[in-house]
Amino acid sequence: MEQAKVLVRTVARAFYDTEHIVVIDAVITHSALTLDDLKQIFSGGRQPKEISKYLGKLREGGLLSCYGRQETKPGAQKTSTVEYWWIDYHRAIDATKYRLHMLQEHLSHLGRSTTEKKEYSCRVCSSQWTQMEVLDNPDPEYRASGFLCKRCNN
Repeated sequence: MEQAKVLVRTVARAFYDTEHIVVIDAVITHSALTLDDLKQIFSGGRQPKEISKYLGKLREGGLLSCYGRQETKPGAQKTSTVEYWWIDYHRAIDATKYRLHMLQEHLSHLGRSTTEKKEYSCRVCSSQWTQMEVLDNPDPEYRASGFLCKRCNN
């Protein structure tokens, strides 16, 4: 369980702003918090609407979960829904794995351009070259492709 907490804290610090990190640390420390509890933590003038935006972004990222429960507040006759924010560590770990997978896919897609096709081929010896390989052997007379074959100089 300790490793899961460390992972969630690390992910929050890597991908989110300071306010999100404060929310994650508070929820890890207290296991579940309501919006009123979080208002007390953000005593620096944060409005509930602003805190809800932080919670929504963390929920969208899979780090926080919400449970609504009907409760009667002291001095009130009607019940109201109180949302408790907590961390479902299984979901948070799965969301982190998915996010890292998508990041790795994106990076490998960006890296594909360096492993380009061999688009240049010699008409005489049929050898093939990439653009990076022929750049250092230009044709001084600028014929055809503008490059000379490294094997046969044609």
